[in-house]
Amino acid sequence: MMVGEARGFAALVKRQNPAIQITHCCLHREALVIKVLPKELSENMNDCIHIVSVVKSRAMNSRNFSLLCEEMGSEHESLLFCTSVRWLSRVKF
Repeated sequence: MMVGEARGFAALVKRQNPAIQITHCCLHREALVIKVLPKELSENMNDCIHIVSVVKSRAMNSRNFSLLCEEMGSEHESLLFCTSVRWLSRVKF
């Protein structure tokens, strides 16, 4: 376990420098927040995740999406793949 109070990387770093603050990956935090969104936002987020999953499911879809973005002059031409994340701590929200 990377972020443990007694063992793991975070504990080793804290032993060397007790003043350091350890934070968990921001991507995991965002994924956890999605799970407690209001119903309206949750439905929209689920639609977005489904669309991204369809685009990323096949290489041809992903290439076509990149070409579409390029033709439109978009600043970004790829999608990040979103997956469900399990609770990463014992804290219940």
